[in-house]
Amino acid sequence: FDWSPDGNHLAVASADSTERVVQVGPQVWGVRLGDGGAGRVSRVRYSRDGGRIFWIDHSGGVTACDAVTGAVVRRFVQAGVHELALSPDGRLLAGMGEGGKVQTWDVVSGRLERTISDSKREGAAIAFTLDGSRLVLAWADGKLELAR
Repeated sequence: FDWSPDGNHLAVASADSTERVVQVGPQVWGVRLGDGGAGRVSRVRYSRDGGRIFWIDHSGGVTACDAVTGAVVRRFVQAGVHELALSPDGRLLAGMGEGGKVQTWDVVSGRLERTISDSKREGAAIAFTLDGSRLVLAWADGKLELAR
């Protein structure tokens, strides 16, 4: 799950392979975003401005949708993604996938910016540094890597 920047909504990737947005407050309501499908949805992230939600879809690719309407805005192509990170300025989306492949995309255009790693190692987690200039890659073997 991930909180919206204003703290009033929670995006949740459910065990039934759907994505939902829940408003938190006196009235709780939910909107289903994803269409479900085979497999488990494991990650969901809000854009920094709260306007978009990114999630790993059932095919292991990444889908971006409008946070209010749920309409699909863009699909980012990389098979087997299991971790997501957004840069602090909201400009880049990073995905860690099968075989240790780590790629970044421009959030607006959807263009692949670059492949950071294709190490053939099993990845565990990914995060941008606070200034957004680098990525921290955590590998399943417990090692950390600071990538440019």
